[in-house]
Amino acid sequence: MPSSTEITGSGPEEWVWQRYSNAAKNVEGSLCCPVEYPVEYLDVIPIDVLERDYGCGDPSPFVKPGDTVLDLGCGAGKLCFIAAQIVGPTGAVIGVDANSNMLALGRRHSQTVAGRLGYANVQFVCGRIQDLALDLEQQVEDDDGHRFSRGERIAVCDKTFRLLQTGPYDGLFLPVEPRDEIPFSEAAPFDCRRSNRRHPRETKGDDCRLTTGASDRFGASGDCC
Repeated sequence: MPSSTEITGSGPEEWVWQRYSNAAKNVEGSLCCPVEYPVEYLDVIPIDVLERDYGCGDPSPFVKPGDTVLDLGCGAGKLCFIAAQIVGPTGAVIGVDANSNMLALGRRHSQTVAGRLGYANVQFVCGRIQDLALDLEQQVEDDDGHRFSRGERIAVCDKTFRLLQTGPYDGLFLPVEPRDEIPFSEAAPFDCRRSNRRHPRETKGDDCRLTTGASDRFGASGDCC
């Protein structure tokens, strides 16, 4: 973008930038969708921010104390200030928006909100979402030294399966329960000493086919360990 305060040109991006700039100065009731937020989080937020809320959803039910929240397209910061109350003084909230006029509203009132809360944990950053760097090869390592790459489905032992669903790993993995539960005493040994990527066929069997339908994942016999 040409500068940190303005997007120039005549295309859709510039039109959106200009409309939100105008809406930062004058309340525009028809912009985006009205959303009902928990009222207990609204008292500390200045009226200027509340009136210029142009969001279209409320992710606050998914926020937990101590979380670090990244709000992409934060606008004037209403959701940032709501999240700030949920994450508490041990958490952090980062709001990113490309519109400097919307960010100015949030920055102007951030100290007011911090004073009412008794702590400051909100930061506003000017930038476009598409310019943010994301390391898709990022890895997570557990307490046993196993390394897991983002986006890869792998087989793990029962201990690791349970471990990765507890803190500090909770929420970082999508656990897939066995199709048929096997008593622990009857389960085959699984070598956990390796840290390299494991294929699901190690536990599902060589006939396993990675498809989405439960009825056609396996060979004609339908067997699965």
